[in-house]
Amino acid sequence: MVTTVKHADVFIQNLMLGVIERLVAYFQKMRRLNPPLIRCDIGGYGSTGKFVNVEAYDLLIQAETGLSSITGTELKPGRVGVSAWDIATGMTAYHSILQALYARFKTNQGRPN
Repeated sequence: MVTTVKHADVFIQNLMLGVIERLVAYFQKMRRLNPPLIRCDIGGYGSTGKFVNVEAYDLLIQAETGLSSITGTELKPGRVGVSAWDIATGMTAYHSILQALYARFKTNQGRPN
């Protein structure tokens, strides 16, 4: 892992907040090995608020947002044909990482998220 971290551009994780808090010291060690390392944390309900420790799954988010109500029937809502929220989350992470890589190119410093 140390060899990988020394040469990595980005550290991406999608663990629950409690696990992330335990990894802070580990990430600080990684940052010492590779100061320009960029960290991307992905969480289903963000990093604050009453749902911060709730696990999130694509199908659950589809139901909570009402997206699943536009497929299927009135008696039996269906799931959208693709994992729409997983794809949107990945695209948002991708966009954020590109911004951080560009900022690092300009400053030679990594960013926490």
